[in-house]
Amino acid sequence: MRGFLIKLCLIFGVMIIWFWPNIQGHYRFKQYCSREGGIRIYGEILPDQGWLAAGNSPDDYKLPFAFKRVAFVRYKDKSGIWFDVYAKFNPWPKDLDYILEPVDKSKSVMYMIKNEFIRNMPNELRLGKDRYEIYVITENKVIASTTNFQYEQFERGKTFLGAPSGVVCEEIHVLDEFIKTIFPMEKK
Repeated sequence: MRGFLIKLCLIFGVMIIWFWPNIQGHYRFKQYCSREGGIRIYGEILPDQGWLAAGNSPDDYKLPFAFKRVAFVRYKDKSGIWFDVYAKFNPWPKDLDYILEPVDKSKSVMYMIKNEFIRNMPNELRLGKDRYEIYVITENKVIASTTNFQYEQFERGKTFLGAPSGVVCEEIHVLDEFIKTIFPMEKK
């Protein structure tokens, strides 16, 4: 019986040593989630204001319109020409049409949203980060942010059939919840 217990302890010890980086990585993931994860609101964001596109890709001017209560987005294309972009609801297919017009200098922009996606954070094991930040342009400060972390429990290439083993802090889509938090549905 004693020999059996020694062998069992040795097997258990080897398993712990073998999986120690995974155990430690999951613990670090939980620390990041509790410390930095979730939605943070630092001030009021006014609806129906002008926003500034963070880059020169069409995706950059489309992102603020996900908040629904955006008056327009000021956008600089790859050739350096500035536009004010307006969204018009299109009933079929249920999507937005984007109308690019020359800049109206009488209208000002107040906010900008930036997305930061890091697939593998430095000095961390299979830990990624997805962060959205809304800036007040006049003050150059963050007024709201949402952060979600992703952790791959095992190296995908070393699992059976490359099975994914990812976990995230928030199971819901973080950007959707962020949108609902910034401009909640108005009561009728």
